[in-house]
Amino acid sequence: MKLSILFLFAVAVQAAFLGIDYGQQSIKAMVVSPKAMMEIVLTPEAKRKDTSGICIRNVNGVLERHYGNSIGSLVTRFPQNTAMHLRSLLGKSMNDKDTIESYLRENPGANLTSTTRNTIAITIDGVEYPVEQLVAMNLQEIIDRANQHIKETDTTGIDFVEQVGIAIPEQFTQAQRQALLDALALTSVKDEAVLVSDGLSVAIDYALKRPDLEINVPQYYIVFDVGTSAAKATLFSLTQPEDLSSPIKIEIGAFDSEATVGGSKFIAAIADIVEDKFLEKNTKITRKSLVENPRARAKIIQAAEKAKLVLSANNEAIISIESLVDDIDFRTTIARSEFQDIFEDNKHTVVKAIKGAIGNQLWDDNISLEDISGVILSGGSSRVPMVQEEIAKLVGEEKILKNVNADETVINGATLKGLKYFGSFKTKPLDITERSLFDYSVEMSGESSSKIVFEKGTKFPNESSILYKAPKKFGKELKFDLFESDTRILSNIVDTTVSSKNWTSACKKGQLYLNVTFDLDSNRVFKIKDITVLCDSDGNAKEEEFEFIDLINDVTKATDVMPLSNAEIRQLSNAITSWNRKDRERKRVQESLNVLEAELYDCRSFIEEFEEKLGEEEFETLKSFTAFVKEKLEYLEDNSADMSKKDIEKLVRETRSQRDTLSRFYNSLDAALGSKDFQKLVDKASKSIKKYKDIESKNLADLENKAEKFNVIGLNVTEKYNSILSKMSFSSIRRSSEENIKTLAGLIDEVNESIKSKAIDDESLENLIKTKLAFEELINTLDLENRQWTYQHQLVMKELKKMYNKKMKAIKKQEKQNENEENGDDDADDEDENKTKKYLKEGTSSDDSSTIKEEDSTGSNEAGNKGDEEEEEEEEDDSSAGNVFDDEL
Repeated sequence: MKLSILFLFAVAVQAAFLGIDYGQQSIKAMVVSPKAMMEIVLTPEAKRKDTSGICIRNVNGVLERHYGNSIGSLVTRFPQNTAMHLRSLLGKSMNDKDTIESYLRENPGANLTSTTRNTIAITIDGVEYPVEQLVAMNLQEIIDRANQHIKETDTTGIDFVEQVGIAIPEQFTQAQRQALLDALALTSVKDEAVLVSDGLSVAIDYALKRPDLEINVPQYYIVFDVGTSAAKATLFSLTQPEDLSSPIKIEIGAFDSEATVGGSKFIAAIADIVEDKFLEKNTKITRKSLVENPRARAKIIQAAEKAKLVLSANNEAIISIESLVDDIDFRTTIARSEFQDIFEDNKHTVVKAIKGAIGNQLWDDNISLEDISGVILSGGSSRVPMVQEEIAKLVGEEKILKNVNADETVINGATLKGLKYFGSFKTKPLDITERSLFDYSVEMSGESSSKIVFEKGTKFPNESSILYKAPKKFGKELKFDLFESDTRILSNIVDTTVSSKNWTSACKKGQLYLNVTFDLDSNRVFKIKDITVLCDSDGNAKEEEFEFIDLINDVTKATDVMPLSNAEIRQLSNAITSWNRKDRERKRVQESLNVLEAELYDCRSFIEEFEEKLGEEEFETLKSFTAFVKEKLEYLEDNSADMSKKDIEKLVRETRSQRDTLSRFYNSLDAALGSKDFQKLVDKASKSIKKYKDIESKNLADLENKAEKFNVIGLNVTEKYNSILSKMSFSSIRRSSEENIKTLAGLIDEVNESIKSKAIDDESLENLIKTKLAFEELINTLDLENRQWTYQHQLVMKELKKMYNKKMKAIKKQEKQNENEENGDDDADDEDENKTKKYLKEGTSSDDSSTIKEEDSTGSNEAGNKGDEEEEEEEEDDSSAGNVFDDEL
């Protein structure tokens, strides 16, 4: 699918969008930003989908969280610490027995408990984690990866994820939808999120890949999504208007699902086969002990998941499990026929959802199965041969459409629907019609029955109002119970203790009415939008003529399964933020530790290479470095968990320094190391020393040439030179050079004596290399310092030039002032006079050596603060100052 078809341009906002296919078993994400147009967010292992879940472990008092594919190896070792398949627990309570039983069968070792909100939490290492918080951690990890992806493509760093769209099952109830929205509220994304049904997502993706739609003729399709939790069928129509620039019409017409079919059911069936075969072979193991062993069950389920994938393409799958129970390794083979035999009597349920969608259509004009243009397969388990065989029996092989990527069609469509909702990016226009799967009703306290607000099949988003005749006598409260089908989803309670008196007083002779406006929003969340108190003053007025009395804003909400309160959202969000910060710190430490370990192991390899080249020769330097590497590796093995990032980085620097030293030895093993070669080094060192002394002599000569000029204006050029040098931190280079010259001179004497006595011929290879390296290092250092010293001398002379010119300028001003006073010039400019007085006050008439403040004498601060205009003025003054400094400076 070419992006040019979908995207016209990005609206000028600095906000990225993230689409998430939050599956029961796996998660996929797609990011959209100005620099990353519809790109899959890869896992740390560069895969396009990740395992859905989180593993939390308390290791030595430190909370460790693991996500994605790393969970695979942890779930069999720490099943009690691993929370997977969390989507099925959202919006549920411990009273949902089927949900709890199914979850515990798929997740042995999980410790489920009830929260004060009647929702589900998982207890790990004694800490209770609400399901919403665990899901939020999972989502935040994906958001962080998306932001990292954006950062790599957009170096400005101003773009990050602020908008999110999440694909969910169409049959999700309001409690489940609200729980997912609450989970997202705990992440760093604070903007409103949009929820997109799986079936609609596939429909959008398919529609934008069909350029051959017949004009003004609806075409009907069924999305058959066989995911982990259920088999779902979504009936929809596509219509291309005659005007090709007009939006393609996508209308959802029906939906049905079958919970007895799905990936988790297939995996459970294979797990049962594995379990039976193991018990048959190991008769001393009881089924009860096997089932009650969380680690063993986790290993069997993991093996069954892999076998399901293999059996989708092959007739047999090999099962191999190490140390299943009591250190017993188990290996067996499962045939596809064994798996299919389990479902033989119930194969018809595979396509039950398709039949249900055709039989329970929501639009006005029903269609038959024969009117279907094709069945679009989605979900990983749609590849199971038995599933495809049953579909082919129902609709015909030719109507099974396989031209969409079953794994990524949902994320593609959900992302496009989210972009259309937020409007951050311009996409190809779509005219989408969605319908509700449930009736939505309300029951007001005091009423004998509920009233339907939105019927099943109502298009949404939508809004509707009901006018209630207020009771003659108000109690302490009014309650509006909201229902999704027959399930109470929310109670809106209005405290009328005080306000009802005001209403009655404002409508003494008339009848009070309550106009309640309801909203079924884009996320199919049913709620009260507002309640208006009205008055029919004469009893005969029409509704549109009622008088406004009040707008009720203070509404308390309650339900059997409560969403998170604002206070709980803040508390749980702060906890996640704190853990994220600690995770980042640990990650940085781990990255540094990885660098250190890599350095040490690389050093160990280098040592082996060095020893091989060295042969029988022995080097104390090599022995010392070998001991160093061994010591640090042993230290890491025992103490790495307690090391700080600073300690690790210090050790990295130390390791690299020693490695560099040894590398120089290694590179010198084949060097020429005879008397003539060392004589060349001696000559080169002597030249470097002479060069330094020549530079020093020239610098002194420069100062002597300027000394007389400076003496005339009352300044000591040598003192000022040294003062500037010290303030510029240049004097340390001179001290270093003098120390290096002293060391180098001593080395020259030592080598000359060794050459003269021919003792150099008897020196060991290691000592010769040490001497050679010492020469080279001192010569290189001194040559560098010579260049620095030359450059720094030029800088100091330039500052002296500025100082001299400034002093001369001040003297000229003083001379002019004195001349004006002698001539009795009363009309001298006031400003000039004030400047002169200020100058005299500073002491220009006393000792000349103190006429300039210290910052002027150094010249460094003055140079840093001087504007371009003043510098140009000083340059003009150079000629009048006598040009005492050479042009070359």
